[in-house]
Amino acid sequence: MKRSIFSLRRCFFLCTMVLFPAAGQGQWQSIGPGAGSDLLSIAIHPENPDVVYVGGDIQGVFKTTDGGNTWRMVNRNLATGPWTPDVYWINQIVFDQSDTSYNSLFLCTAVGLFTSRDGGESWSLLLPVQVSSEEDFLNVTAMAQVPGQPHTLYAGTEGLGVYKSSDGGASWTKLPVSLPAEAVVYGIVVAPDGTVVLGTTKGVRVSTDGGATWQPRNNGLPHQDVWNLKGLQVGETFRLYSTLITRGTQGNAGTFQGGLYISDDLGQSWQERNGNLPRMQSDGRFYFYQQFAVNPLNPQTIYIGTTLGYPNQALAAYEDWGIYRSYDGGQTWQRIDTRVEEGWMDQTFFNERHALILAMAPSDTSILYWGRDWVYRSDDAGATWTQVYTRKTPSGWQGRGMELMMVESLAFFPSRPGTLFVGYDDMGPFRSIDGGSTFMPMDPYQDPYEGYDAVKEILIDPDNGDMYISRYDGFGAARNYGFDTGKIFMSRDLGKTWVDLSAGLPDGRPHLAVDFSSGSPGKRTLYAASYNNGVYKFTGSTWTPINQGLGSKAARAWTLLIHPSNPAVLYLGLNGLGTGGGLYQSADGGASWSRLNTFPDLDVLCLEVDPATGALYAAGTENYDWSHTGGLYRSTDGGATWERLTDLPRVVDVAVHPSNSDILYIAQQPWYSVWQPKVAPGIYRSTDGGKTWENITGDLGHTFVLFVTIDPRPPHAVYVGTGGGGLWRLTEPTAVEARNTTAPLDFALHQNYPNPFNPMTTLELSLPRRATVNLVLYDRTGRMVRTLLHDTLPAGIHRVILDASDLAAGVYFIRMKTAAFSVTRKIVLVK
Repeated sequence: MKRSIFSLRRCFFLCTMVLFPAAGQGQWQSIGPGAGSDLLSIAIHPENPDVVYVGGDIQGVFKTTDGGNTWRMVNRNLATGPWTPDVYWINQIVFDQSDTSYNSLFLCTAVGLFTSRDGGESWSLLLPVQVSSEEDFLNVTAMAQVPGQPHTLYAGTEGLGVYKSSDGGASWTKLPVSLPAEAVVYGIVVAPDGTVVLGTTKGVRVSTDGGATWQPRNNGLPHQDVWNLKGLQVGETFRLYSTLITRGTQGNAGTFQGGLYISDDLGQSWQERNGNLPRMQSDGRFYFYQQFAVNPLNPQTIYIGTTLGYPNQALAAYEDWGIYRSYDGGQTWQRIDTRVEEGWMDQTFFNERHALILAMAPSDTSILYWGRDWVYRSDDAGATWTQVYTRKTPSGWQGRGMELMMVESLAFFPSRPGTLFVGYDDMGPFRSIDGGSTFMPMDPYQDPYEGYDAVKEILIDPDNGDMYISRYDGFGAARNYGFDTGKIFMSRDLGKTWVDLSAGLPDGRPHLAVDFSSGSPGKRTLYAASYNNGVYKFTGSTWTPINQGLGSKAARAWTLLIHPSNPAVLYLGLNGLGTGGGLYQSADGGASWSRLNTFPDLDVLCLEVDPATGALYAAGTENYDWSHTGGLYRSTDGGATWERLTDLPRVVDVAVHPSNSDILYIAQQPWYSVWQPKVAPGIYRSTDGGKTWENITGDLGHTFVLFVTIDPRPPHAVYVGTGGGGLWRLTEPTAVEARNTTAPLDFALHQNYPNPFNPMTTLELSLPRRATVNLVLYDRTGRMVRTLLHDTLPAGIHRVILDASDLAAGVYFIRMKTAAFSVTRKIVLVK
């Protein structure tokens, strides 16, 4: 837990030395169980079925080059460019026809059309050509190239029509397509003769003159809400395939309208191909079919998947969800997803087999990929499916690099090094017992508390390990519905069972604080800032409002903090969503509140107190929804006066190094509502108490950051939770701390502990006098792997932390050498 005070047994620190890398030397590592949020798009390499790109709704782009065994986020410039987080919404991924090496791609995102010339390693914006405000962004929903003329591009949008470029995207012209303002272009197909076909939510449009004029082509369609469109050369005929959203009267199967349709005359007539696909389940809800794949070598073979019932998910059917295959062009269908290898999102946790992505490998039609919040692969034309998003290990699930979730919270278990707890937005709490190498879900199934699935805070009692968590309906839902849901739970068995402590606490997004100095384990004093309701205190069996002095502003209670050295002192940050915020203090355990008038009237985003110095940090913005200005402030006199340390407009979290108060980390968040071209989002670090700041975002693949925190055991790893890219860790290869100033009698390199280890272990060095120490890691063949330490250290006992996350399991050797001493120890890394 970030705000708890963690003390190391057997260690009395009279002096501390922590080694940090120079700027840019750290490498961010994505960790977690894998997957977890909706995927929207997929592209398979035309010649190599093991090279696949997938895109999601909040996470950007992932790439695999080994058929899903490992994945890597490829968001460069998407992550660090001056965009809103909508850039991570990936509508379509298309290989560039002009590049025979297939290293060039197009990316349709919710802010514009991007291109990459290096296999997704970096992206550049094509459309819009120039951006001067957020109003210039285009939600590009589909694109296509003209066969034989790859520099001629078409791009379709949501609500803004269709654009054409004849010079590879250097310039664009808006085409005169007659579409209603609300129309979305979900598909663009260009036939070999240059005919352009649009599939839109307002019907099919066709142009035979390069987009100068357009005609509707909807004869035979039951309605015009087209959600997918593809084209395929079938002999002498160019065939169109489209899927329509399902419409009908609930409970009346005969009114079903939607599913799969084909046209062999460029849309002049359409024929239904739904065959015996299930239309309605027993409770009257309809099935919706959006994603499909056609075998280019045998167009009679078609795969189709059930899909969430957008725009009204309440009408989605679930009894026979999954993947269906037809061998006769859609006349008859058979469900084929009955043999599926489960990952951690199994039937007891998250059994939704809808298809948000579905694709067939062009070079090997027996290979298919299918996904929703996860990805499956089939190598036998759909007879069996293997999940390719996670790995099962003896200690839990290990992600393959495709981390899609929003991470709301992180806590470290005080008495068990390597045990940490992660709170995810949609998937609840997870536990890792090996320092973040593997994870296990703690909820018995998805959403066991009926809408309270997201975990906002995780607080752990340092005396006995009791866990307290706050849960609500998740970041996106909460923002859309006014932050009106929240509960508090407690566990006394590391999360195996939970007790609801919410009696008397009104529903509202809760920010939880626990006074671990009060009472006894299991009987602590709890505080909660419940949005729309106020501040509440729990001292036994129920919650009591404590809002004296807040008045009507109590409903804006957003973030709450207990002073670590004086638990009677509380701080409360208000968030008026742009209507006024501010900072309040209580000196009597919440009995009364007074405003700290010297703090600006900002929506307060985060609070922190440095336990070592008592300095209070508060960050705010002038408007939570429209964050143009703001900053991080510090007070060293209990809030009487304030110093602004940075004017970054949306600092959502601050972490103070537990051993050096001059080292600070802050999380600067981009925002959906505002484009901030001069502000780089991500993680910033100061080593001089906030006088100067360095952006250390580096290769962090996702910059919609939600929090930043430091592992206190020891403080050499920085963790960042993101809103769609999972959990990331910046680990220094080694961290060195001086344990005390008493000089030992002899030089020594003590055996590491724990041993065996995974992935971190500790070594202690004894120096009877000042010496230059060289500490080197070797593998079992004698090859040098890493220099852990080369520095002159004072006399004393020093501790070296080795993180071997990037190393293979096996036997290694540590050699310590000084001018007068040399010794080697064997260590064992297990994974």
